[in-house]
Amino acid sequence: RSFDECHRMNLRLVELFRSTRLLVTPTTAAAAPPLDLGGRGVVNGEATPNWVRYTYPFNMTRSPAATVCAGLIPAGIPVGLQLVGPQHGDLVVLRAAAALEQAIGFDDLAPTGR
Repeated sequence: RSFDECHRMNLRLVELFRSTRLLVTPTTAAAAPPLDLGGRGVVNGEATPNWVRYTYPFNMTRSPAATVCAGLIPAGIPVGLQLVGPQHGDLVVLRAAAALEQAIGFDDLAPTGR
């Protein structure tokens, strides 16, 4: 049943990508968790291992995806944007990620300790 659902999700994405070149979503539902939470992030005030839930659909459908650092939250933890393309659209995703990284210029802004 799981494989059937993945196939149904993939068919919906195929239909979506007929009119959309690229999806842009948050990478995660929350900031990266502290080590003492054991891999659980805090979403809406509750600790959950499902803080990475925005990546699941695209992993299960084998859609190419990339994450670009979009900035930092006040605690200094990076947050990302996830770029998702159609199956076999790896080059679209990689080019968009490279262009977005260049436009944001985060490497020039990030604290490196130098």
